[in-house]
Amino acid sequence: MLNTFACFAVLCVFALGILSCSFQYPILTIPNTQRKGAKDRKAREGLTRRYKSATQEPNTTEGCTFSCVNVTSLMFASGASLTMPQIEIVKTYILLHWPQWVLALVILLIGVLVSKLGKRWLKAVLNRSRVRDDALLKNFFLRTVSLSILISATLLALQTAELPIVSVVAGLGVTGLILGFALRDTISNFASGLLLLIYRPFRAGELIDVEGSLGVVEELTIVNMQMTTTDGVRVIMPNSKVWGSKIVNHSLSQRRRLELTLKVIEDDAERAITAILAALADDPRILTTPTPQVRVLSLTDNAATLSIWAWTSPQDFQGVTADEYLRLLACLREAELQIV
Repeated sequence: MLNTFACFAVLCVFALGILSCSFQYPILTIPNTQRKGAKDRKAREGLTRRYKSATQEPNTTEGCTFSCVNVTSLMFASGASLTMPQIEIVKTYILLHWPQWVLALVILLIGVLVSKLGKRWLKAVLNRSRVRDDALLKNFFLRTVSLSILISATLLALQTAELPIVSVVAGLGVTGLILGFALRDTISNFASGLLLLIYRPFRAGELIDVEGSLGVVEELTIVNMQMTTTDGVRVIMPNSKVWGSKIVNHSLSQRRRLELTLKVIEDDAERAITAILAALADDPRILTTPTPQVRVLSLTDNAATLSIWAWTSPQDFQGVTADEYLRLLACLREAELQIV
C-alpha cells in the first residue's frame, strides 16, 4: 500500500510541476487561426527560428525566460494540428533536456532504494528500543520515514529537471486546501489514527470489542484499523469510527468473570451447589482467587435458579465459556442430581 501511495504521489508531483511550468512559461504556443496560407507558414517558421535562437542563448530573449518550454501547449494548442515545424521543436526540446530528465529519474530510483534501506535500518533500531513490542507504533514510524525520503527525492528530482519547486509547493498548498474539503473523511481518519497511536488504547495482538465486533487487532494504518473476529472474519474499520466509539480491551485485564445459570430441583439445591464448586475446583483454567461463587437467584415452581460466577484468564475465557456447561452437567449427573 505504501509503495502504491508513493508512486501516486510522485506522479502527482511531476504532473503539478509540468502544469506549473505550463502556466508560468507560456512562451511557445501555436497561433489559433483557421487560415491556411503564407501567413500561417511564416508564423510557424518564425516560431521555429525563435525557439532555436532561444535554445542557443539560454538567458532571456525579448523579456521571456527559456528555462522551461511549454511543449504541452505546443502539442495541444487549440485549432492547430501537429505539423513538421512543431515536430522539430519537440525533437529539439527532447535532445536538449533529456540529460536532466534522465538524471531526475536516477535520483528518484536512488530515493526509492534509500527509502527501502532506511526502512530496514530503522526497523532494526526500533527492534532494540522500547517500542519493539508495539507493532502499530513501529509500523507508523517506518511508513513515515519511508514516505519522507520519497518526497525529498521527488523534490530534488524536480529541481534537477529545472522545474519551479516554489510553484510546485505553492500549487500543492492550494490543492491541499481544495482537497481538504473533498477528503475531509480521509483527513478525519488520518487524525484519528494519530490519536490512536499517541494514546494507544490497544496494541497489535490484543482482543478488543469495538462497534459490536470482538476480535484480535492485526494492523493499524493511517486510515483504518484491521482486526480478525473470534469467528475468523476480517473486519476493516475506519479510524474515525474506532476513535469515536467505546473500546473494550479484554487483553489489558488480568482476569475475566464467567457467568453461568442452571436450574435444579429445589430440594437438591445445596447438594448441587457443593457438586458445582467441586467441579470448578477440578478445572485448572478456573482461578482460585477470587474464589468461585454459586448463589440461588430465585425459587419458582419447585425449582431453584443457580447463578455461577467463576474467574479465568483472558486467554482461557473463550474456551471455558464453550465447554464449562458440559462439565457441570456431567458432574451433576454423576451426583444423581436432576436439572430442570
